[in-house]
Amino acid sequence: MAPRPDLNGLRVQQYGDPNVYLIDEGVRRWIPSAAVMAQLFTLGADWVYKYDPTGSSVILDLYVNQIDAGRQIPDDCIMFQAADSPQVFLRDRDADGSLIKRWISSAAAMDRFQFDWGKINHWNVPLADLGWPDGPDINWP
Repeated sequence: MAPRPDLNGLRVQQYGDPNVYLIDEGVRRWIPSAAVMAQLFTLGADWVYKYDPTGSSVILDLYVNQIDAGRQIPDDCIMFQAADSPQVFLRDRDADGSLIKRWISSAAAMDRFQFDWGKINHWNVPLADLGWPDGPDINWP
């Protein structure tokens, strides 16, 4: 197996496998449910979370299982903006399960990862008050 940073931002699915993965930092991260998919991504009107060769914006590939596996996308993963910052962050979890914030560094990164601009949570809290450490930025290219 090997990391595939060239595929960062794509959602992929192995033929015949119901699981959908996000390629992030070159590894495949399982998107565990339709709810998690809906709270982050731009979805077509007829999207489904199951094996579907016509699935909206999910790439079907015979070799998804040859991409290194990473942590699953946590159920509480969301995008947010704090009251005192124009930056958009992804609330994620590190390898120990602790909350981290990951800066989505550009509009190009938002679009590449197919994050939905309309799903950004706006919090009336200063960024420093959250107390979450920085995780790796989400960049593209």
